Amino acid sequence: MHDLNFTAVDVETANSSYASICQVAAVQVRAGRIIGQHTWYVRPEAGVGEFTPRNTQIHGITGDMVVGAPGWRESMGRLAELAGEHPYVAFNTAFDKSAISQACGLSGVAAPANDFHCALVLARRLLQLPRHRLPDVAQHLGIGAFQHHDAGEDARVAAEIVLELARRERASHVSHLWPARPAPSAGASAASKYYGRAYTASSKELPAPSPTADPSHPFHGRHVVLTGDLESMGRWEAMEAIAANGGTNGKGVTKKTGVLVVGDGRRSVTAAELAAGSSKERKAHAYMAAGQEILLITEPDFLRLTR
Repeated sequence: MHDLNFTAVDVETANSSYASICQVAAVQVRAGRIIGQHTWYVRPEAGVGEFTPRNTQIHGITGDMVVGAPGWRESMGRLAELAGEHPYVAFNTAFDKSAISQACGLSGVAAPANDFHCALVLARRLLQLPRHRLPDVAQHLGIGAFQHHDAGEDARVAAEIVLELARRERASHVSHLWPARPAPSAGASAASKYYGRAYTASSKELPAPSPTADPSHPFHGRHVVLTGDLESMGRWEAMEAIAANGGTNGKGVTKKTGVLVVGDGRRSVTAAELAAGSSKERKAHAYMAAGQEILLITEPDFLRLTR
């Protein structure tokens, strides 16, 4: 693994705004070995600096703990220096990359141009597990106990997961783990994906809710519907993640729908966009206007909830 070079990253946020990064970590992997681990608090920018109880409950970070910490502009400079020209790896790239990008936009600095690779996608592809949350994958691979939702710990474990999977796959370069996607053939049909298992299976054949799922999870006991493509996984895999967390998969939006997961690279969904979106989105908008409660989730949030 002498050519296996990357920097594992993880961020925690103060509130629901992805730009509210309050902790960041970078774990440098060079020539297949961890050579440096760096973790520091970040003072979120004005306007997104509130620490909500829900987020503090997850990671334990409070506003008092980031007083005097560097802002994102300085933190991004340090992160870029630690990563150099090497790619970033995160266990939930859709979330971490989006958070870094939004924090950069709010701070007026350029977002990193480095490639981002997702260790969660890699684990889903290579490991047959009931759930692919970070603690589940770590335990399966024999990685010791760690403090989940501490950025430094999560980044270190993500790096160790990639190194162990690279060893098993005899991969010596990140391109062996995350090969470039081939361009679609000229004769490929845009509708061909609709012949996949997630589209042809009946509602009764979809992954069923796990009886051992955490009852406090937002998906538990609710009907969950997917609309649009996810960048990080196929639809059947997403349905399995929903079921593993106690959700009931639905093929269409109905009066029972409680959660709508919106893909196609969207990072937010407004009421106007919902009203002009896909048929599922338009139907969800109509039900919501009539008083039905439907939780709207984009891919970064989906991965954060299922990792």
